[in-house]
Amino acid sequence: YEPTPADVDFWVGRLRNDLLERGYRLVEEGQVADRAGRDGRWLEFAGNVGGQRVGYLVAIWPRAPFWLWFWDRGNWLQVVEFAAPQAVFATHSAAVRESLRTVRW
Repeated sequence: YEPTPADVDFWVGRLRNDLLERGYRLVEEGQVADRAGRDGRWLEFAGNVGGQRVGYLVAIWPRAPFWLWFWDRGNWLQVVEFAAPQAVFATHSAAVRESLRTVRW
């Protein structure tokens, strides 16, 4: 969890721009609800790291841990990442995207 004064749209945009500036290519993005039905966003990128083609998937949900609800109503993020060489990424990325629906906080 990361406390932040910005909302999830800001961080999705910042993450997208940062990775594009580093030479990654945005492959796809979408929305995903976690296990409790809370809406989040995911982005999938392809890139080249150290001469090797890689895939990178990141999902972000806005939320605050329940113990903070009483005194801190700021914005918090939960982030899940999956990165792998392209061949491994291609084999597992659909299952990883599907598993995002089971994320709990």
